[in-house]
Amino acid sequence: MTREEILKTEFGIKLTTLAMELDMAMQQRAKLNVWVDLERAKGLDREIRKMLAQLDIFKLALKSFADLDLNFTRTDEYYGLCTEDESYFLIKTERRSK
Repeated sequence: MTREEILKTEFGIKLTTLAMELDMAMQQRAKLNVWVDLERAKGLDREIRKMLAQLDIFKLALKSFADLDLNFTRTDEYYGLCTEDESYFLIKTERRSK
């Protein structure tokens, strides 16, 4: 299957949504002052761990069925799923300039 074919499946749509939600949660967590809102930080930490566990299942499926060994990556410019050397991206979402 091609990248586009994978991303058009229900699997690909859910994986894309998970990557977006994980990035958003990580952004929110990075902005939190733990000393001011400890409970919110703990809640986000739990959600992030849950999403990372879900992502591990998606990565296992991609490795098993498409022989793709991918990692979640995020920078100031983009986030997505790519090979370790970033030579191939299944998902790459550019961030908007502020």
